[in-house]
Amino acid sequence: FFFGVTIFTALLSFYNNYSNKILYPNSVHNFEYRLLSYEKIKYTEEINNYMKKNKNRKIIFLTSDAYYFRIINNQKIGYYDLINHGNHGYNGSKKLLNIIKKNKDALFIVDKEQLNVYLQTDKNVINYVMKNGKKIDKVYKYDVYILDK
Repeated sequence: FFFGVTIFTALLSFYNNYSNKILYPNSVHNFEYRLLSYEKIKYTEEINNYMKKNKNRKIIFLTSDAYYFRIINNQKIGYYDLINHGNHGYNGSKKLLNIIKKNKDALFIVDKEQLNVYLQTDKNVINYVMKNGKKIDKVYKYDVYILDK
């Protein structure tokens, strides 16, 4: 029984690695020795290329991947890179909205899927940007907004 379970586990692991095309080591800065799928690497390259194309603009991620992209690009983690409830103190949602409103020239990378799942993400900020902003682009699964008002 033990031998059968061991063989099954090894085959399942091999199949998962082969079917997801795990690349190790990879070329993602600061994550070279982390197991990343080929799809994750392509996703990372697409977002990074968009960031390079817009390097003269401030980019604000309203996604759970904000830290990931800041780390791989050696950028400083900012106030709005983790927009979870409770991270910004008393009336944190209002504080965050006031800061967001001041960034008229910024590109907002928005993950609409976060509105449909139960996360700590402050959905008020995402809703505000989607309601008061103008969708100007799409990169990977994200919509890109600028604030009109």
